[in-house]
Amino acid sequence: MSSTNSENPTPEEEEKITVTSSSFKWIIILGFFVFLFVLLFKNPKALFGKYIWKKKFTDVYGVDKKTINKWVKYFGQESFPDYEKYLKRRKLSYFEYFGLIENFGSIDDYPVLSKKEIVEQCDGTYKSLRESIQQYPDKFGISPEAFSDLRKFPPKIGQQIVKQYS
Repeated sequence: MSSTNSENPTPEEEEKITVTSSSFKWIIILGFFVFLFVLLFKNPKALFGKYIWKKKFTDVYGVDKKTINKWVKYFGQESFPDYEKYLKRRKLSYFEYFGLIENFGSIDDYPVLSKKEIVEQCDGTYKSLRESIQQYPDKFGISPEAFSDLRKFPPKIGQQIVKQYS
């Protein structure tokens, strides 16, 4: 083997080195994402560190605890399929907290609206709003039972009701 051959690889050898290097990078990247995935679902606390008190929702949305609990009951099934389990907990992981915020919507995008505010914004009546929701619950994104039980609506749902009722 000559020293000039080891210093200047042939084009075929360069291609093999490039392919091997590129494949290695993808394996490292894929391995990193698999590691994060396993870490997140095995122990969300490992990534996010601590839990958040449920009271934080009352501060963020400006509604009482009972209203938040009803929102979770009607609109938080993705994050908490077992509503009774949610009620027994005092804290949420960051993953659960941000999952519920995603379901409810951000107050930066839309405000929390009461039935009265929705009716006033849309120049309607309570009766016509209630009847519309009973006839077309899928279009409004809320069941008649949930509409009857709630006084204030999460930002996403409130905005959807306004949009459909207008």
